[in-house]
Order: sequence, then structure tokens, then C-alpha cells
Amino acid sequence: MPTDACASLASADVKTKCTATSDGGSPAKKCCLATFDALPTTIKSGGKEAVATPAKGGKVDGTKYYACYKSSSGKMRFKTGSSATNADKSAWVSADSFCATAKVGKAQGGTTGVSFTHTVDTAITGSSTKGLGGTAKTCVCGASNIFTISFMLLAILATLWK
Repeated sequence: MPTDACASLASADVKTKCTATSDGGSPAKKCCLATFDALPTTIKSGGKEAVATPAKGGKVDGTKYYACYKSSSGKMRFKTGSSATNADKSAWVSADSFCATAKVGKAQGGTTGVSFTHTVDTAITGSSTKGLGGTAKTCVCGASNIFTISFMLLAILATLWK
């Protein structure tokens, strides 16, 4: 189970505080927020089932899903649906599965599903009866303080230059 500050953010705070949260790394960076306009689904025998809000790190908000993850080797948390092949499991997937540059805005998983892990360390390999699917519309990381300070100093210098 991922335990970094991003994946451990309270579900109620994911949508509003994710990109302002420090990932706890060295050097520290701000967390990233993945936004799915339609709920990701887990594949089950005979169909698909939408994910649910996990204990931390993700949030279902109507038909949208938000996941907070670390920018480097981050994991997105979710909870499998109550009738999924692996029902009601706290799970996580590599953020790169949905947020790598070539994957943002494109459906992932198809009929075989993206592999994920649940509970303690149970790997689920995507297949026609299990796996995760969805489309991350956006994946946005917060700006680090050093980046913000640099722009502020640049703005000050620009006004003094006039």
C-alpha cells in the first residue's frame, strides 16, 4: 500500500489540496492530481464496475474520479467495486498507467485491463475478467515553492527594470 504524503491525503481533501501538498521526497515536490471525467472501472465477469472512494488518496465525486499521486514513481489509490472480481479491495495502480505523457486523454485498459495491486501486496494482472480501465483527462502537478519564488523574483526584477 503506498504511504507517501500524496497517496495518504484524506479523501475529502484530494480535489482541493492535492497539488498544494508536499510529496515528502528529497528534494520535495508537490503532489499531482489525476482527473477522470468518467469513473475508472474494474473488469468483472460479464462487464465492468466503477471504482469507489478509497480510505485515502482518491475521491469519487459524482461521475468523476480524482487521484492524488507522487510525481516520481507515484501510485494512485482506489477501491474496487462491491461486485468486482476482486470486490471491495483497497487497491493501487502505477500513475504512469494513466498519466504518462502518451496516455493522458486516451482510454487505458480496454478489454484486458491495466494490472494493479490490492490489499497488502496481491498483484492482479489485467485480463478479460480482471483489471482496471479508464481515461485520465488531466494529470497536473503542483508547482514547488522554489519554482513559485523564482517567478516572483523575476516579476520583481522586471518591474524594477522599467
